[in-house]
Amino acid sequence: MVLEDRATELGVGVADAKVRQTLDQYITQQLGNGPGARDDFVKVLGNVGTTEDKVMNEVRQQMVVGELFDKVTKDVTVTDDDLRAEFPKYAQRLGTPEKRELSNIVVASKEAADKIAAELRGGADFATVARATTIDNATRANGGALGPISADQLQPDYAKAAFGSPAGQVFGPVQNQFGWNVGRSGAVTPGVPANFDQVKDRLRELVLFDRRIGLWGQWMTDSLADGDVRYADDYRPADPDTAPTGASPGLPSGTPQTVPPAPGGGG
Repeated sequence: MVLEDRATELGVGVADAKVRQTLDQYITQQLGNGPGARDDFVKVLGNVGTTEDKVMNEVRQQMVVGELFDKVTKDVTVTDDDLRAEFPKYAQRLGTPEKRELSNIVVASKEAADKIAAELRGGADFATVARATTIDNATRANGGALGPISADQLQPDYAKAAFGSPAGQVFGPVQNQFGWNVGRSGAVTPGVPANFDQVKDRLRELVLFDRRIGLWGQWMTDSLADGDVRYADDYRPADPDTAPTGASPGLPSGTPQTVPPAPGGGG
């Protein structure tokens, strides 16, 4: 409601035709072309208890937030001097990270993991043990091999163990939501530090986007403060003066995101 009010104040809106075009593109991408695709779409909506009009309203709201974001942050700039100053903060993200050939075994209990780790440290063949014991269906046939992986692709505790052990050594057990993991670190491909001149354009994108997000967050916080928002006791958030995450615009394609997959996914 606050966003709708601010959009009206700032003259931000999205035409029905543009909303319809966006929804049509989505239907085409998901279900194909032709009237049959729209019929399928309407049927799916009915199955989940919603309607096309409700979806149109959701799409409109998202598009209005995007337009607001552009309007609020359009004057944000980044100079070459800014890039030089910000480079150390982004250098690790922009460089090529170290990668390691990792193998992993997942079992259901710590006792089983301890036994396997002892067998491996005693000289047992990793691939053979993995094929016989791992509950990870995705890597069992490959003897537990995960391939070359960087630390930022892994869950933090597992990454710490995997990249903290010398190449060729067994590490673990490490617990995650899929079970107890015992791994082995293999060949190491050293990382390559970022070169300012080579990553300058990408650095500009990152700094610009982060500054825009920062300004947007402050604008949202100020808008809520001015919006006379009041919460019922059962719905009061921990920090009612902070903008809710759901009020953020969608990230543009290509925005770096870290969603680390679990090693030995048990799938």
